[in-house]
Amino acid sequence: MVNKRYNDNRIVLIMACIVILVLSILIVKNVKSMNNINDEISNEHSVYMTNKAELDELQALLLLKPELEKAHSILVTQIPQEAQEYDIINYVNGVALENEANLFDIRFNSKEDSTGESGGSGDIKEMPVTLILKGPYVSLAEFVHDLSSGRRLFRIDKIQLQRDGDLEGNINASVTANVFYK
Repeated sequence: MVNKRYNDNRIVLIMACIVILVLSILIVKNVKSMNNINDEISNEHSVYMTNKAELDELQALLLLKPELEKAHSILVTQIPQEAQEYDIINYVNGVALENEANLFDIRFNSKEDSTGESGGSGDIKEMPVTLILKGPYVSLAEFVHDLSSGRRLFRIDKIQLQRDGDLEGNINASVTANVFYK
């Protein structure tokens, strides 16, 4: 009987060890699973924060939408489908006359594709142009302002001024710019 009781205690002890071992394995698996879940939560939080920042940026752009649409409609009218050199000559000459500056020469350089990322058929092209003018400093300054904010899109890259030898205080100016078209 003692032997049977001893065997029963052994079986209970072995069963208890097996249960402890199985429970230990399950606990280790659950801890690993919880660590994986914590990592996934951390990743999802990171994605959430990135998406929230993008949403904030989009909401800010939504506030600017009317202004951006207005700027787009202006640019559509300022950038024609073709270079239209004759229209550029007339326009620049008109701006010079309005500002009491004398336009002596317009030189059109080679046309280039602007560096755009889209690579599509709607890319904007630019045509370098050099303008030679003469007039009082104030007239030339007003000419540059009116040219850069007028009905045609000009980007003024360089202005060279040189004092003229006349007694009226005129200045010779060489303006290097780019005109845009599609």
